[in-house]
Amino acid sequence: MSKACASREEAEATVAHYADKGQPAHIEEMAGRFLVKRTADNKVVQPLRIAATPAAPARPNTTAISPADCRPPQALKSVEYSPAALGPILDALPS
Repeated sequence: MSKACASREEAEATVAHYADKGQPAHIEEMAGRFLVKRTADNKVVQPLRIAATPAAPARPNTTAISPADCRPPQALKSVEYSPAALGPILDALPS
C-alpha cells in the first residue's frame, strides 16, 4: 500500500485530518503523486484512506475453554507399543 496520495484533494483531506490530531503537515508533489509529510520531523504520513480506516482486531473474540474440553484426540488414547519396537530402547537403559 502506497503512502502517496493519488490526488491533491486526498492530500488536503489528509493534512486536515492530521491537523485535527495536533500534527501539522504539508504537501509535496512528486512524480504526479502527492506526499503528505509531518512538519515536525518531515516524515511521510499515511494518507487519510489508510489512517482513518479502523484496524481489524488481531483475532476474533473467543470464549473461554474449560479444562474438560481439552482432552486428547481419541486416536491417541489407544496407542500401543510393540515389545519388538521397544526392545532396543529398553536394552539401552541402565539396569
